[in-house]
Amino acid sequence: MEFADARKYRRQVRRLYNGAFPAEERMPIRYLYRGTRKTGDFRAVLDKDGFAGLFYVIEYKRLAYIFYLAVEEDLRGRGYGTEILESLKARYGDRTVILNIEDPFDETADNAAVRRRRLGFYERNGFADTGIKTEEFGVVYELLCASGTVTLGEYLEMMEHFMGRRRFRFTFRGTLDKLERS
Repeated sequence: MEFADARKYRRQVRRLYNGAFPAEERMPIRYLYRGTRKTGDFRAVLDKDGFAGLFYVIEYKRLAYIFYLAVEEDLRGRGYGTEILESLKARYGDRTVILNIEDPFDETADNAAVRRRRLGFYERNGFADTGIKTEEFGVVYELLCASGTVTLGEYLEMMEHFMGRRRFRFTFRGTLDKLERS
């Protein structure tokens, strides 16, 4: 398995990105490409047969945030996700590796079973619940960590740095409102 610049696989990356993530969880892809000039690492994942997936990691101070990770649908369940995560943990081994998943404990969610399976997958791959929840565009996320520790403040600082103040305040208004009320 190897990683290549996502720009070289734009068509496959866009198709997988749009298919793997619901619209309310997708940042406009042009922002991801722009972010690679700042703190982002946007890669296509390749196997011997070609394009197999994608990931986007934000590097900020001591954090490496796996913002997006997706494997081609016909390759899921074959160890690709685990292999990518192992590679990312090694690649960013000097940083605290974190990621978000949709709240796995929301039993009212249409995809509650998928969310619980996703949590199990990440737990089997060395990630643990931090107890930190955020709300982005009305979607509640649980922050997971593979190594070290992270605070809500560190996470929010990283996202503000990546997004810019205006877009950050708009995206995280649910989380920021809760912080202001507490």
